[in-house]
Amino acid sequence: MKNYTALTLFAPYVDGERTIQTDYLSRSESTLKMLSKFKNVKFIRKFSSEACEEIPKNVDFVYVDGNHGYEAVLADLRNYFPLLHKKGIMAGHDLTWLSVRKAIYDFCMVNTLTPILRSPDWIVIK
Repeated sequence: MKNYTALTLFAPYVDGERTIQTDYLSRSESTLKMLSKFKNVKFIRKFSSEACEEIPKNVDFVYVDGNHGYEAVLADLRNYFPLLHKKGIMAGHDLTWLSVRKAIYDFCMVNTLTPILRSPDWIVIK
């Protein structure tokens, strides 16, 4: 049986002009409750830059929906893309944010990848 890892928001942060916490924390808690019955789910309450060290290599799928700043998106792409197995998929959304779009384009250009863009979603295949 495959194992799954869920990274959950645990600290407030500013995304654009809003401080994100209350709404997402309540969503996070309901998701944790729903998934906690599965023995093959591991929850990591760390920033994504730290949590990537606990995720095994050769994963099938990574979904990115974190901080929308250019540097944060680029860091998530750089940290998690190497964890994918060949033909693994990395995806996310919020392509409508210029910072997200630029980070995806820049990452793909450097790594000779062609993103699949269906705004507001994106996919990159290793």
